[in-house]
Amino acid sequence: MADSSEMPSNPSFFRRHAKAIWLIYWTILAGLLHWPKLPPPPIRFSKEGWVAHFTTFAILAGLCLFAGSSRTRLDRTYVIRWALILMAFGALSETLQPLSNRYRDLADFIANASGILVVMGLAFARIASRPTPHTRQTPQ
Repeated sequence: MADSSEMPSNPSFFRRHAKAIWLIYWTILAGLLHWPKLPPPPIRFSKEGWVAHFTTFAILAGLCLFAGSSRTRLDRTYVIRWALILMAFGALSETLQPLSNRYRDLADFIANASGILVVMGLAFARIASRPTPHTRQTPQ
């Protein structure tokens, strides 16, 4: 059975356009984070919106991994680098929100970072647990 991290010979539409899908989602997210404050939706998962922040940034991190894996096999450096970039984006977004009549909130940043770290942490653990190709077991 082939390793699930190997690239298929005939990639699907989503796999071929993974980077574009990720960048479009990121652009929409950046726009929505700086859109002037709207009235609250009729259904809310948490009073402060932590679930929404966690989920949207977890999706962003997941799409980042999907986009990266569509071209090459992911490694630890990729995961760490993009976790830091995405957390910097979350911090910058929260910092700039007062410019669009919204509120800066540390709890929102923590929810953003938590979503990123959960997804990237799971990816890092999976990468760390796979055997390295140049370590061979010799028979004794």
